Amino acid sequence: MNSHTKPIFAALLLAVTALPGNAQRNPNRPLPTERRSLRAAQQPDSQGPNRAALEGMVRGRIGQMARRQLGLDDAQVQKLQATNARFADRRRTLMEQERDIRMSLRDEMISGDSSRQKQVGDLMDRMVRAQRQRIDLLEEEQRELRSFLTPMQRATYFGMEEQLRNRLDQMRQDVGGGPPGRAGLQSRGGPPGRGGRMRGGPPDGPPARPPIKP
Repeated sequence: MNSHTKPIFAALLLAVTALPGNAQRNPNRPLPTERRSLRAAQQPDSQGPNRAALEGMVRGRIGQMARRQLGLDDAQVQKLQATNARFADRRRTLMEQERDIRMSLRDEMISGDSSRQKQVGDLMDRMVRAQRQRIDLLEEEQRELRSFLTPMQRATYFGMEEQLRNRLDQMRQDVGGGPPGRAGLQSRGGPPGRGGRMRGGPPDGPPARPPIKP
């Protein structure tokens, strides 16, 4: 696992432990074993668990939460974990592609080069395709979940996943792992008036001193 990926998985573990329904303790404070996992995730590969092990921890944690909040039996939990594992890699790939496209769009908007209209148009087309693929993946996952979860259980699980993704987006920013997943072109570092410094704001540098009256 490279140095860029480790903080993301550490944040993912922390995000899972911070979702509602996780015992009666500070929701933002992971359990001792989870704190050790977070520290290990930031260590060199020889000292910490690998990516598959971390993903297994996350899936196991989600399974425990689903058992409590959705009232699932052992068979349903196993099916849910298997479904989650099957769709996780595909979803991650799509999210990484979309993040790369957003970063490229941000760079194009910052440069403001009007001669690169075609490149910007191609990026927008790729963005639409990536979002359509994400919707298709969601529909496919819901069809599979429908075979062993009730509509109410699916809705609750969908909300859990949304909370997890939102927390992960925020934590990715906090650990410097990339721009927010849904901030679009309004992310930090944009040009003035488009997510960067506000129009009409103070110029860079200290304010000018008033003239001294004689």
